Amino acid sequence: MPRSLLWLTVICIVLASGCARDNVVALSGRQEIVETGKQPFRLAPGLAPNRAVVSCFGGSVVQEISLAPLEVTATLDVLEGPQDLVLDQDQKAVYCLHTRENALAILEGEPLRVKRKARTGSLSLAGAAVRPQAGELWICDGTTGVSIFGMPCVCLQRKVHVGRYPQSILFTPDGQEAWVTLKGENAVVVLDTKTLAEKRRVTVGIYPQAILLAGNTVCVANAGSKDVSLIDRVKYEERARIRVFKQPQALALRGRTLWVACGRSFRLAVIDVAQARLFGTLRTGFYPGDILAMKDGSLVVTAPEKNRVVRITPEMPAQQ
Repeated sequence: MPRSLLWLTVICIVLASGCARDNVVALSGRQEIVETGKQPFRLAPGLAPNRAVVSCFGGSVVQEISLAPLEVTATLDVLEGPQDLVLDQDQKAVYCLHTRENALAILEGEPLRVKRKARTGSLSLAGAAVRPQAGELWICDGTTGVSIFGMPCVCLQRKVHVGRYPQSILFTPDGQEAWVTLKGENAVVVLDTKTLAEKRRVTVGIYPQAILLAGNTVCVANAGSKDVSLIDRVKYEERARIRVFKQPQALALRGRTLWVACGRSFRLAVIDVAQARLFGTLRTGFYPGDILAMKDGSLVVTAPEKNRVVRITPEMPAQQ
């Protein structure tokens, strides 16, 4: 290709990208801050209304946070390195996974308290999810498999090989399928939860991590390729891949609006799932770790580098 034509092609691509960005709305929002334990990492809805739970990875505590007023209502001593949090609505419990201890803590009650701590064996724990109406907690071991535990006994029932570096699990509402992100294969594997056989494997972006269901669309945050995959759950096909910002790592949903925490970009990206387009961005002023969408329209976001949890009430365009 002649050099002049090559430069013309590059310029056209840059201009097209710029035009696409011109359609993205710069959002703002009111922020409220609460100080937490060291390195707030993951969030989960609380067992009581208007509550959230945060694991503080740099310490050995899990904290319960009230949203009105925004304050820490309980600090629970757990095991070292609390990481992922999973809400179990059936058991009325929150499970906290500990990567350094290969264990989990079971949190219950009002006010929230630690009911028990249990070892899970020689696992390098990654993400986890509760299978609906089945009394099962599925845990990614972070290497090649998923371990299935009966709850609340924390009894290991079976291990399933899924692929390289499983990170997060999503169950369909009927509990018949489990979707697992494979960081080492840039793919999502779909399992039949009854037979534990692989049904499909869908290629996505680089280093897929967080996964979330929006209607019949499975949303996957690809941390390595700065984008989000939108997968048709019925056809098992990627219908769109939306370019966002650096290090998309956590997802939250309100209606058809998908919020993406883009860590090193210090902002939240906003995607219209139905239209498969990036329509907004909100600068946070801090490194956003995890994100939780609340019923009142606000967002709860961890700021691990500042040891804070921030509640953001975004100002959305009228048409949204």
